[in-house]
Amino acid sequence: MIAIVPLLLQIVPPPEKPAIGDVPPVEQWAPPPKSTREKVDDRVAEMKRVCAVEWKNDFRMQAWCVTKSLDGFREFLRVYKELGTPVATALVKCIDEWQVAGDPNWQMIGWCAGKQAEGYRALQRTP
Repeated sequence: MIAIVPLLLQIVPPPEKPAIGDVPPVEQWAPPPKSTREKVDDRVAEMKRVCAVEWKNDFRMQAWCVTKSLDGFREFLRVYKELGTPVATALVKCIDEWQVAGDPNWQMIGWCAGKQAEGYRALQRTP
């Protein structure tokens, strides 16, 4: 039996051990980054879950809720793109405050982001 091992090693050599400090490229062990479409799909899935909780057994209202949630998500993005870092902490607070069953309520987060933007602009106009 022991004589077979050297024969097998000639047929199938052992894998080479990587040198110390050799790390495989990230692509080999990390999943590929999500595309923008996949990220949007994730948000829409959250919206549908939230709306199903809020409007159980009322599909017309669930559809309305998803539409309003998309509007809220767009408002959130608009505020962040327009004002950026100065309001970032306030926007995180909006996300933390408006959750339904662990998912963000984008309709209310968008409303909150709009109110934070209004407040920020008012403070900038104040002498």
